[in-house]
Amino acid sequence: MKKKYHWEVLAAIILMAYLIISGNQGLWELYHLHQQKNYLQIQNVKLKQDIHRDQEEYKHGEDLFMIEKQAREELDLAKPGEIIYRFIPSSKNNE
Repeated sequence: MKKKYHWEVLAAIILMAYLIISGNQGLWELYHLHQQKNYLQIQNVKLKQDIHRDQEEYKHGEDLFMIEKQAREELDLAKPGEIIYRFIPSSKNNE
């Protein structure tokens, strides 16, 4: 009788340990959530630094001409009525 009781206790302990470690909100899940939280905190700091850097660049020297130049070159924007010409270099195979 005692031997059966020991197996039942051991099985209950193993089952509880399994549920604690790998259950829905188990230690394994909490570990992954902690890792994700750390990653997101690092990304948040980097993004705040980028925002601060961009704000400083805008304050110190970004005049309207430079903003317009960047919009035209990087975003292919144009004023109303303007026509944008793109020159594509020809390859030697086409000649």
